[in-house]
Formats: sequence, C-alpha cells, structure tokens
Amino acid sequence: MKEWQIIITFTYPHEAHMARSFLEAAGFETTLGDELTSQVNNFYSTAIGGVKLLVEKERAEEAIAVLKNGGYMQETDVDKPYKLNFFYRNRKVFWFFIVVIGAIFIYLFITVINNLPSQADKLTNGSWCLYEFYYDNYELLPYTVDSLHEIKFTPAGGCSENIKFWKNGFVVLPGFNGPAVVANWEIAGNKINIKPLNGDSSLMSEDKSDAINNQAPLETIYYGEYRLKFDGESFYLESSMRYLSAYKNLPIW
Repeated sequence: MKEWQIIITFTYPHEAHMARSFLEAAGFETTLGDELTSQVNNFYSTAIGGVKLLVEKERAEEAIAVLKNGGYMQETDVDKPYKLNFFYRNRKVFWFFIVVIGAIFIYLFITVINNLPSQADKLTNGSWCLYEFYYDNYELLPYTVDSLHEIKFTPAGGCSENIKFWKNGFVVLPGFNGPAVVANWEIAGNKINIKPLNGDSSLMSEDKSDAINNQAPLETIYYGEYRLKFDGESFYLESSMRYLSAYKNLPIW
C-alpha cells in the first residue's frame, strides 16, 4: 500500500491541478486532498488548510525539488507540508465546535420562537383605548356611564373608552350611553369572535341594521367574527362591514 505525503498546499484548486500536471509529466504519481471541499467555498479552503498535493513518500524530496525548479514552489513553501493550517491539524475539533455552535443556535432560535407571545397573550396584556369604531358608513361613538354617575371623569392624558380582554374568556367593551358591555371572546389564528353572554348565535350576524335603526340594542353591533391584526401597540378588528381600532393604554404617573 502506497504511503502518501503532502508536499505543498494551495488555496485554489486550479493551482493544485497545474502543479499536479507538472509533476505527473515528470513521472510522479500524485493525488489531491480536500479538493472538493475547497471548490464549495474559498472560506472552507482556508479553514481546512487548502488543497493538498500529495506524492509517494519516498519521492517527496525529489518532487519538491522538481516543483522548485518549475517555479511552483518557493523556498518559503518547503516547510508548509509540515506546518499545516491550525484548523486542518485540528479539523475534528473544528467541526465539533461548528456542530455545537449550530446546535446552540438552533436551540436558541426555537426557544425564542416558542416564547413569542400569542395573539391571545397580546390582547390580554393590559387594557386598550378605543380609537375608532365604524359600521358600514356610520361612525359609532360609545359613551360608557354607570348607574351612579351620569357624568364621566377622564384623567388628563387618559382614555375615555376602554377595552379589556380577560384570560377567562370575558371582554369588557365600551357601552352606548349606558354601562360597559360584557361579552365572551375566543380567538383562532387571526380570527376573533365576540359573542353575547347568552350564547344567542342569531346576534352574530354581520348585518347590524336593526341596531342602527334602534330595533335592537346598540351593543349587539359588537357581536360577530373579525379579522385581528396587530401593529406595534395597536390592534385592529375588521369584518366586511365593521372596523374597530384601539391602542395600548399607558400608565399615568
């Protein structure tokens, strides 16, 4: 079995092929090491110590002399076969660390993805201030009052009409010249349903003309399915005829 020895390394495969052809023309048997890996990316070539030109061990000194005479090797190149690139000499350790670093990166990526807040988490994190509410061409202006106060006081910089989603499936919405509206909510993907507490599915229709014409309580206009979208500290509920937007309430100091 032939014993091969590295006599010189090259950064680029074509350089190694030129030197190899020169040696073979002079009667030497040769082979190349790590040629395919170097062809993938020049960075890999540097990391593994380049493309290696090998000859039979007993003819190594003779081959070096031929390459020097042919101008393929300088005096400073003679020691290269014996002082290989650090990464090549330790390539098992090098690839081990590459695998470990890759595994850590994948673990951290999955951890971050799994810990991103869900749509429900975003809704239930704090309270929201109603900004706009439209049905068809009508702008709706809720005004929440309770049985004890007909005049509502709003702190400077505060919000007059609030929305609060609770993790137990309840949502408190602004009232219309009356108390706040309490309803149920559930979310699936980017869709959210706001339902009456009595579970009356007939109130979930998109057509709210009865409420607009005062033939049904105005609060029923909330009930139905919406598309849910977040944009920074705001959320939007949209359906074919309704549009509601709200922004996150900030603490007042």
